Amino acid sequence: MLQLLTNNRLLATPHKVALNTRERFAFAYFHEPNFDSVIETLPGLGVADADKKKVHYGTHFTDMFLNNYGDRVTAHRIREVGALDVLEGLKNRALGTQIGL
Repeated sequence: MLQLLTNNRLLATPHKVALNTRERFAFAYFHEPNFDSVIETLPGLGVADADKKKVHYGTHFTDMFLNNYGDRVTAHRIREVGALDVLEGLKNRALGTQIGL
């Protein structure tokens, strides 16, 4: 999300970790926006308003989850209960509000 917000000035960090033969501790901290937020490039970064990318965070998060963990029980359940249809409605409402539709 920071990469989108900053028009690629801050790049996403790769998340791969190599196996290690010695004991190692890692503490991850994840901060994420509200599920129904619309994220767009910040003003003043050389992007015209018409060219700003807009992302509905909940859709982005869910798409990433389904792409990476599509065979998990939760992914199957999301599809079974029609949660993607609900999410599409949330996205359309959020983006419609943001662009004045």
